[in-house]
Amino acid sequence: MTRPARVQIDTHALRHNLALARARAKHARIMAVIKANAYGHGYLTAAKALDSSDAFAVASLSEALYLRQHQIEKPLLVFQGAQSLQDYRLARQHRLILTIHRLPQIDLLEQLPKPWPDTWLKIDTGMGRMGIHPQHADQAAARLGNSCQALMSHLACADQPEHPLNTKQLETFERITRNLNLPTSLYNSAALLDDRFQLTTDWVRPGLMLYGASPLIGQTAAELGLRPAMKLQAPLLDIRHHNAGDTIGYGATWQCPEPMPVGIIAIGYADGYPRHAPSGTPVQINGATCPLIGRVSMDSITVDLRPCPDAQAGDLATLWGPGLPVEHIATRAETIPYELLCHAGQQETARS
Repeated sequence: MTRPARVQIDTHALRHNLALARARAKHARIMAVIKANAYGHGYLTAAKALDSSDAFAVASLSEALYLRQHQIEKPLLVFQGAQSLQDYRLARQHRLILTIHRLPQIDLLEQLPKPWPDTWLKIDTGMGRMGIHPQHADQAAARLGNSCQALMSHLACADQPEHPLNTKQLETFERITRNLNLPTSLYNSAALLDDRFQLTTDWVRPGLMLYGASPLIGQTAAELGLRPAMKLQAPLLDIRHHNAGDTIGYGATWQCPEPMPVGIIAIGYADGYPRHAPSGTPVQINGATCPLIGRVSMDSITVDLRPCPDAQAGDLATLWGPGLPVEHIATRAETIPYELLCHAGQQETARS
């Protein structure tokens, strides 16, 4: 069963954004992050469009196995690594690269006969989420031996380049990697796009930028040369003509200031549109910006149609996409574009 909301994916935009990442990365290799259904853009759609990257990364083993089952043969890193001996066996069978982010994972790996699956060793340089403590990095790398293909870490504040934690993390990572003759990987989209990050690494791991959204606070995707790959649309279901003083939606939170047309659009929080988007959030209909009015419902939203008096039932409304950046909607709803893209990507999707 399908719902009226539709997502359209522009694969040309995906390829454009990858080319920009390649130019920014200079001599570093590109590991395209396609976890969480490629940020809502579709695992297989993204994998095929981003095939010129050097490798892919996903969060979980199940994601990696799904890609392998669909003939995606590129080198594939699993961020969460293995949790059991069976995970390691599957990784070896399907030629997956597993992140090692805690010492018990090495204890488990050592129960297997060699050759072991390829691994990347993750160091917690200040993110405080996953990773080996820096004081254990040398020991962990030695235990992994030839299976360890690279050292990686993750920046906590890359979207705020002036944050002092960035300097601390860069210095910690550089100090650790200096002693170990292994390829390195540190930069995500935000660090890759900001020239203030100067440390040279062998791999970069762009994610959000590949999908055409800005990872940097205060800079739009267009300013960074990115093209949005997702367009979210839904049809205009009905047009209601209200009198001055009429209230709209749950809680009667919005009142018509004058006689006016109100449009009902077939999308709501069940379709990935943010429930906390406030009145005034922009929606585009026939090239006009029609602000959201009232609360977002499960299956519908209401908009002020005064800017688009010629609108008719059946016209398509754009909730975000080219000309209406998802970052703007995320800011209005006090969330991040990652969340909106992932949730909307659960709808029926068209590719172009």
